[in-house]
Amino acid sequence: MRIFSLTFLCFIIFSVVSYAEEDEKFSLNDSLSSVVALEGLPSSIVEGRVCAISGLSLDRSVDFSLIGPETLTLQRTYSSAPARGNIGFGWNVNHGDWVELRSTVHDDEEIWGCFITEPSGARDFHKRRFNEDDEKKAKVSFKMVEPKGLTNGSSGEISGRTNKKNHRVEWLAREKKIVCEDGAKANRIFYNDGRPSFFVINSDRKANGSVYRYKHHKDNFLHISAIDCFNFLTKKHYAHVDIKLKLTPIDEKYMQIQLETSDQRQIKYEMLKYWYKERFTQIDHNLNNKIERECTVSYLQHYLSEVSNPSKPTEKYSYVKRSKGNGLLLHKKTWPNNLILTHKS
Repeated sequence: MRIFSLTFLCFIIFSVVSYAEEDEKFSLNDSLSSVVALEGLPSSIVEGRVCAISGLSLDRSVDFSLIGPETLTLQRTYSSAPARGNIGFGWNVNHGDWVELRSTVHDDEEIWGCFITEPSGARDFHKRRFNEDDEKKAKVSFKMVEPKGLTNGSSGEISGRTNKKNHRVEWLAREKKIVCEDGAKANRIFYNDGRPSFFVINSDRKANGSVYRYKHHKDNFLHISAIDCFNFLTKKHYAHVDIKLKLTPIDEKYMQIQLETSDQRQIKYEMLKYWYKERFTQIDHNLNNKIERECTVSYLQHYLSEVSNPSKPTEKYSYVKRSKGNGLLLHKKTWPNNLILTHKS
């Protein structure tokens, strides 16, 4: 968590004000419900906007498809689950998958929990019994925890290739990487980027030789600065996307993500900055004295507010405050000529 400012008013009671970027706070239940909503049968989605099983509100939009032997498509997916996506809270694009590996407790058992953020924004949960020696082994495997309501068919077909039960997840601790293989023998490779327990996608290799290769930059919003699509067998290059983050001062309301494709299209994501505060009392014991600190922490979240695309009408998004918890929920999606799609919150 990056701290931007910290102010103390000191006496017996301290008043502390701090500012921080919102850490990702998703529970195991949030993870499992996101898989049901985003990876289940299309028939479980009502009017393309609500998952009948989990109750989550959804939205999808394709920003571009670069046609070739392997099409490079950028699709955005929104879910009302209270979790940060790779382009702000609630929003994910189908590139920029990541893995979080940590020790945790599941069904009263200490385990290694492997949380994989899928291209849809769903978070798969895999586990194995906790063993400290696993960090010294060449390779260990995980088993998927299947959420209730998950069906095999989000891609429109039902086969062993799409069935998540056939996914294989391995942790190669010595090489600091995690390998995920699906039923079609496509491999995604994630490398630890220096942050504890955090792995970012390096490549996505298909069985036909097509590869998505990712270049990373720690300051980028997606932690990705470029995507290359090519065939590692023929060495033929298919498509390319550059991703840049236009930073703004902390007190400005918006910032911008800029994408430029190999066919010269420029797409811009405008991101709304939203602050909320949490107050709590911290008690410290100093010798024989008990010192109380009245603390206020201001968290910063980002929400997608506008998409400018030369191939499509501009899309704008507005939000309302959550009735429970902190943050915002998608309320309206608007286009030019006053076309409006309202999401029930």
